[in-house]
Amino acid sequence: MHNTIPAVAPAAVQPDIRAEFNLPSGKHVVIHRGNGRDLRLALMAAGPKADHYRIVFAIIARLATIDGQKIAMESIDTLDFDDAQQLLGEGGESLIPLVKRAKLAQAQMEEATEEPTDND
Repeated sequence: MHNTIPAVAPAAVQPDIRAEFNLPSGKHVVIHRGNGRDLRLALMAAGPKADHYRIVFAIIARLATIDGQKIAMESIDTLDFDDAQQLLGEGGESLIPLVKRAKLAQAQMEEATEEPTDND
């Protein structure tokens, strides 16, 4: 009997993978777990006043590959609608806890950089 190794191991077997799925176009997406540096760089790319959606785009761009290739945040804009919807849906769903923490970190950074005002 031959043991075969699947071409792509499930996310549970590969601890560095947060999610893995195929888009409607057939392209293969892998969203990696990432680290603090990825979060910091995604927040910087999203900008200081970014909304939830821009943060999701930035984090997905930092952590995702499509057919083995890294993607830019702006390239999500050029995906076919169904592909973009699934990427943001499935990819975003796996990132909800991370995005919530990112928004909290962003708010804390904004508070830390605000200049004190005189209220006399």
